[in-house]
Amino acid sequence: GSYNANNYLGRKRWDADWRQWITDQYGSIAHAEELWGCKAPRNSAGQVIGLSDYNMDSPKATESTMVAAYYRFMDDMIAKEFAELTNYIEVLDPNHLISFRMSMSGSALLSGEGKPSTGFYDFQSLASTMDFMSPEGYLILNNEESMMQIVFANAYARYTSPNAPVVWKEFSWDVWNGSSFNVSQYNLELEAKYYKLFLEH
Repeated sequence: GSYNANNYLGRKRWDADWRQWITDQYGSIAHAEELWGCKAPRNSAGQVIGLSDYNMDSPKATESTMVAAYYRFMDDMIAKEFAELTNYIEVLDPNHLISFRMSMSGSALLSGEGKPSTGFYDFQSLASTMDFMSPEGYLILNNEESMMQIVFANAYARYTSPNAPVVWKEFSWDVWNGSSFNVSQYNLELEAKYYKLFLEH
């Protein structure tokens, strides 16, 4: 999610981990900045901090390598946290497959709510801990071009987790008109087209 969050823990909580990750990967912050070709953000005390939402959504060309490194860092942190959670669940219940609705993760056409700073999980950060991959279809529109996101998500999920199935747990085309329980034939035909396209892709 966002760097500074009001209703949940944002990426700011990972600042110390980010500094340690840089040192582990590059030997020192100075060496990392030399390779990135830019300086990392710092707080008023001069400590390196995580990238702001602005850094994520509108990076300068000179910051692209640093942004890519930060994404990799986030992947590592997410994988670590999910490993702790799945290990805990497996102790309590060793008999069930573990996964979850993965929101817009895996979508190739993120827009609107799908800004980079929103932090949808990359499949690479989840594949090591999930028994199956479970994308959602809420950015998929009722046309051929948008449906190609299904092809991308399926291929990417199988790339990151070759031995796991891909299960689309939640997707839909709304026929509700908001004012009554009468559903028009037109909306039903749109819904039928949507599910047909979804199945074909």
